[in-house]
This record gives sequence, structure tokens and C-alpha cells, in this order.
Amino acid sequence: FATTETMNKLVLACLLFVGFAFLATASTPAVCGKCAAEPDFTWSHCTVTPSPPVRGKPVDISLNGVLTKAMTSCQLQLITFWNGHKLNEQSHPCCGSGACPQPKGPVTFKKTEDIPSFAPLGHYDIVVNAIQGTTVFACANVTWDWTKSADAEPFKIDLN
Repeated sequence: FATTETMNKLVLACLLFVGFAFLATASTPAVCGKCAAEPDFTWSHCTVTPSPPVRGKPVDISLNGVLTKAMTSCQLQLITFWNGHKLNEQSHPCCGSGACPQPKGPVTFKKTEDIPSFAPLGHYDIVVNAIQGTTVFACANVTWDWTKSADAEPFKIDLN
């Protein structure tokens, strides 16, 4: 038969496991919204897939709208912040292979980024700017929180 102390540790371990399993789903979905008024771009919507992003997996960010005039060149700038600290800034051509100039009309700016498997828990902001020359003509802000995670470091309980 187990001692009372061993049984108490076992019950505590089970309660902690159930509690941590519940908390492991406490991440918030990604929220995507526009940053500012854009005179040459009519905002439609922004999507983030998956939401929230998953560590060690790619995330797709799409900014959708209508160009009110033709776009002759474009750079897609992504600026990543973690808990208010700038982590990274990247620029990529957003016209693709030979897609510029882009005529006025519906357009989707899409970028897939890999989330490192070692990304820490916390609050994330990604500013997505579509830039022509030196002018930002479309902007989105993507935010989410990883407060608890199923893939966080496992905890250990010594039952001895």
C-alpha cells in the first residue's frame, strides 16, 4: 500500500497535469488590422493562418485590398516585435516574378514566414508594410500572445 504522503504527491501531480493541460490552450488568436489610412490602397481584409501561429511551423500573412492606381514597384517589409522589443526586420519583393507593374484593381500581398521552434512565450507584433519607393501604401499590424503553450518546456515532479 502507498503511504499517505505518496498518495498526496500523486494527487497533486494529477491536478497539476490537468491544470497545465487546460492552461496550455491559453494562447490568443492572431488579430490583424490596418495601421493607417492609405490613399492609393482600399483596405479589404487581412488574414493570418494558422491563428495563432505555431512554433516551428510556417505562418501565412495576407493583406487584401484594391489598388486605386497602378503600382510600379513594391517591397514587402515585415518588422517583428516581441514584448515591445524589435527582433527582426526583413524586406522582400512583393511583385513576385515579373508581376510589376501591378495594374489598379484587386490585389493580395502574401508572405509566408517560418516561426522558429525556440520562439519564446510573450506578446508579438508584426508590422507588414507594402512600400513603393519610399512611400508605404498599405500597412497591416498582426498581434498575438503566447501566454501558455503545449510545446513549452515540460515540467517535472519528483514523486520520491
